[in-house]
Amino acid sequence: MNSPITPYSLTAIGTSQTLYTKEVHALVASLQQWVDTNDTAALTAYLTHCFFTNPVEPTRIHTFCLAVDLLLESAPNFTVLDTIITTIQAHPHKRPLAFQHLVGSFQFNPVVGAVQANTACLERLIRLADTIGLDILALPEMALLGYPVKDLLIRFPHLVEQNLAAVHQLAAATHHTRVLLGFAEPRHLEANENHSTPPLVGKPYYISVAILGNRQIQGVVRKTYLPTYHEYDDARTTQPAPQVGVVRPAWVQRHYPHATDTIIEGFMTIHGFQVGITICEDIWNHAGLNQQLHTLPQHCPITAYLQNPLMDWHINLSASVSRAGKEANKRWLLQTLAQTSKRPLLYVNAVGGQDECVFDGGSRLVSPTGETLAHSLSFRQQFHIMALGVATDSSNPWHVCYPQPQAMEQPLYPAPFLTAQPSFQANQTADLARTYEALVLGIADYFKKTGFTKAVLGVSGGLDSAVTAVLLADALGATNVVGFSFPSQLTPQENQSDTELLAKNLGIGFAACPIFPITTAFLTPLETTLRQTLANTTHWGEPLAHSFAQDNVQAMSRATMLRLVGNHYNALPVATSDKSELYMGYATINGDLSGALAPLGDVCKTKLRLLATWLNTHGKTPNALPISIIERPSGADLAVNPTTGKLLTAEEALMPYTFLDEIIWRVEVLQQSFETLLLEVFEYEHQHPLTLLQKRAWLEKFYQRMQFAVFKWQVSPPILLVDGRGALAKTAYRHPILATQCQWWATLSATQQTQLAQAFETSRQDLLEYQTALVQ
Repeated sequence: MNSPITPYSLTAIGTSQTLYTKEVHALVASLQQWVDTNDTAALTAYLTHCFFTNPVEPTRIHTFCLAVDLLLESAPNFTVLDTIITTIQAHPHKRPLAFQHLVGSFQFNPVVGAVQANTACLERLIRLADTIGLDILALPEMALLGYPVKDLLIRFPHLVEQNLAAVHQLAAATHHTRVLLGFAEPRHLEANENHSTPPLVGKPYYISVAILGNRQIQGVVRKTYLPTYHEYDDARTTQPAPQVGVVRPAWVQRHYPHATDTIIEGFMTIHGFQVGITICEDIWNHAGLNQQLHTLPQHCPITAYLQNPLMDWHINLSASVSRAGKEANKRWLLQTLAQTSKRPLLYVNAVGGQDECVFDGGSRLVSPTGETLAHSLSFRQQFHIMALGVATDSSNPWHVCYPQPQAMEQPLYPAPFLTAQPSFQANQTADLARTYEALVLGIADYFKKTGFTKAVLGVSGGLDSAVTAVLLADALGATNVVGFSFPSQLTPQENQSDTELLAKNLGIGFAACPIFPITTAFLTPLETTLRQTLANTTHWGEPLAHSFAQDNVQAMSRATMLRLVGNHYNALPVATSDKSELYMGYATINGDLSGALAPLGDVCKTKLRLLATWLNTHGKTPNALPISIIERPSGADLAVNPTTGKLLTAEEALMPYTFLDEIIWRVEVLQQSFETLLLEVFEYEHQHPLTLLQKRAWLEKFYQRMQFAVFKWQVSPPILLVDGRGALAKTAYRHPILATQCQWWATLSATQQTQLAQAFETSRQDLLEYQTALVQ
């Protein structure tokens, strides 16, 4: 069903920064003060005004929920939440919002494996939701353990037992509200108590959702489709569900024999409505969006389940990562599902950084006609109350669409709902806001969840390090970032001046340390003692005439200094290499690829230059990046071009970045072969016509350098995933390191070479005719 993407029904609220800096922060301060001073009267008056007026005002409650978001971000604020809950419970009118078909979604940012901390946060929210009387509280996939858990499930099974105990603990906190809680379910629970059941076959766990209510576990849903592509590897540790929908397993019946909620054909009866529940990948069964797990609709049990006329509501609990162009695909998919089932769909997504993954939130309610009625923020943990019922429309005062990163929903990659498929555009700016939000959240959570607060990096006056510095300052705070300039005898003075100006604009720490004495100290023993020793003890002979030792020792010196400073101040060094450099092996392992995190490793150079310009307007520090840094040709500043006598630029060493990045795009997105690439007309060629010989030389250079750069991808620090269809992160793409003898291009006979040349000229003639038509 190719339904058009309908626009959001946006409510004018402002930016996410405005939402959390004015009225909401003032409310948090007041709540904190009332609790600290034991001002029960003031707190009771506010909560009565918020929840017990008749009728209640959704706008006031939305503001309260935004304050709850901030209180849930740190454990010390839990005292405030506990007091709020106790105060509402003491009111003579209990559960003021009960039976109003209100559902709370909480796009949670868990810490993987931290069951106790995650449970403490969720328990407060569950108690609050039940106290105010929400009918349902929906939480993301694997909310208790976090996602992806990877091999923690196998090596540390006690974490699964902890998460199971937490499910029972949280069930005991429920009454009226039905809580949909993602957890890891041990399959050994299926065994009878007398252990007469044969040993289990398959993986030991399910990815499951427990439905909690009335102090009991009412039912369980298991994930059916287990993704094993890109960053996902569910099938490594978990078993697909034996049946779709809600079930009440034997272990639940044994623990909770008085569970009363009815289950009919896989639907849970919740306050009179039949609710269908799916988990993340279960709804991505579409040929245009998921080739790996797609099955024909008539063979898909999820499709049949969601088209059952018994269903009143559909709720999907997800942990879906952010990727370029993915929002457009997701939006089309959710609208199509709602239109097909003719039922409202609530989608609840996780948020936060987890290693290379960045989950973007963006939970929403979609009407049976495909209209987005309510939408949570992206890249922000948020508690959001929506009205969920069979008859849903945008006029409901509970329906609020919070602002999203600009142009986030624009399609960027081939998709089933597009008639004209997107192509590579070097000047594409639609994805910059989302890229920024994903990178900042990924950086912030990487540091927060590892317990670090400070970062150090080398700032060279080049584009990569400058953009990295801006992102670190925005994610961690300027006072937690120090940039170091390590000029060599080759470093231009203007680079050093720009570096100082960048640090001053951002307000980050800055220090300069010339590395000429350090590199000399490194090279001296290499040229004397070590060289003589090798000559006496090996048959290696003289060193290479064109060794890279002189170049790389500069990079190693800088990286060593950063690591020393990091050790002194408990700070993490950050790598600055971008995706284009990684593909070509231009990144130095013991240099700009050295660090604890590689934020830009999935951002190509052409996009990075656009992002730099965007940051000067939209980043937290306006005009932080000197224009000269943005406009300066990229280069390592390690060697001189013997032809020009000037510093060797990256494009001189490699090829033009617009051409290189389109190769990457075509290889990753379209999976095109060498011969296809040769005949395709690249965007670069519209302004710079290439001969067949020149284009072939650049393509051969790409493949030759790429296949010997793979080992660098394997030893790189974690790369934040932000691109759409490809990445070099170890969790996203697995390229054999020793695949160094692949035949990337065919050996052609003389006749075939002539045919290829003719085809090349034909494609160029088509381009010429197209350009002529544009002029006319």
